[in-house]
Amino acid sequence: MQYKRFAMYFSFALICFFFIIAFFLKTNNYFTIQELNYMPGCGGLLVSEKNNNSEHDNYKKQADDLDRYLEEAYKKYSKKIDSSLLPLLDEQFLPSGQTKNSYRKTMQDQGQLVPAGSNLPRKDIQAPVDLLYLEVSLVEDYSIESIEPYIWLIINQSEQNRLVIAWVQVSQLESLAEQEAVRSIKPVLPPD
Repeated sequence: MQYKRFAMYFSFALICFFFIIAFFLKTNNYFTIQELNYMPGCGGLLVSEKNNNSEHDNYKKQADDLDRYLEEAYKKYSKKIDSSLLPLLDEQFLPSGQTKNSYRKTMQDQGQLVPAGSNLPRKDIQAPVDLLYLEVSLVEDYSIESIEPYIWLIINQSEQNRLVIAWVQVSQLESLAEQEAVRSIKPVLPPD
């Protein structure tokens, strides 16, 4: 009989303890009470972590906005511009651990980018602006003349294959890609 009375008082004390803890945690936004069911041995109180909706929603919205921005930017650029050129247009496309300057330096070392004031490889011509060495592929029924306003210096061309190898201003890359005549743009390595 005493054991039953002890068990009853102990269960009551345990339930009260859980209510006090749950109240404290709930008022401090740590947990929410999920269910209140009788469960032998634990006073019937189940708690779960609170999903702080406003903060969670804010982070989720920011992540969704960033994903949407990157997706739109990628769609805009990737249709015609090679992915290795995208970091020059938008830092969001930089490989992890690289800065815009380190990425540009890598392209300079490969001869694909010539900064303003430097000489072009194998040419005694100084670049007045940052230039990219590119292969521009054209859509059928368009001539090379249709993209000449966006080209700084044509190095080689093939009307038959609709290809142009040229130096293009970095600042003109997007404008060039927006032309209907352009099928694709990709960097090429200059001849040794």
